[in-house]
Amino acid sequence: MELDDKEKLLATQAISQKGVRVTGLGRAAKVQDVNLSAAALGIHIGKRARKGKALEAKLKPTGITRI
Repeated sequence: MELDDKEKLLATQAISQKGVRVTGLGRAAKVQDVNLSAAALGIHIGKRARKGKALEAKLKPTGITRI
């Protein structure tokens, strides 16, 4: 995994086949949850995912939990 100079790693979480729940702030600072299954996380795994990929949901992540 690679981060740019001013980026910080917010959290790490071991996951199961059920996936993860990303919690964050959406529009108008409303709390929003996005559930990602293990299959949906596939595009974020592998050699080409080293820099990561932004979530499709427009939110500022504040936490991650296992489903």
